[in-house]
Amino acid sequence: MKRLFMLSLTLAALSPAATSAALADAKIYSAASCVRLSTIVLGNNGQVSNLSQTLGGSILCPLVRDNTATKPTSITVGVIDNSSLLVGNGDISCKLVGTTLTGKTVFTGAVSKTVGTNSAGQSLPILLPASIPADAQIAVSCTIPRRGVGDPASVVGGIKVVEPDPGN
Repeated sequence: MKRLFMLSLTLAALSPAATSAALADAKIYSAASCVRLSTIVLGNNGQVSNLSQTLGGSILCPLVRDNTATKPTSITVGVIDNSSLLVGNGDISCKLVGTTLTGKTVFTGAVSKTVGTNSAGQSLPILLPASIPADAQIAVSCTIPRRGVGDPASVVGGIKVVEPDPGN
């Protein structure tokens, strides 16, 4: 009887944690899953970099949606901005784009971008539109600036997507 009581207390203590964890569904995507559109190279650890000293590079990162009836709660891109304003646009910029199943663009989100350099890395929050149509395909589109001679490359490391749990 004492064991049953202790087991009941343990399960009761754990149940609030299990309930709150089920309220959101978070996914982390490696930048290696992105389509590299120009001058972008894949690093050993799944990050993508622009090694070009003359051209900016672009990536398009499709995101899987578990809950197509509602928009994600948040989307964040992990970046390392090693760019130099001395060689052109020195910001990593990203935006959310949405298309229908046939590929027709249904929205293009506002641009989020880094300001200055940050070799330690930072989380770049993506601005979400007021609504995302049900069943829209969504992707993060990023531009990575060229690097200066002798400078390390700027990097997109990964994307974190948090959306409402489809079971709630």
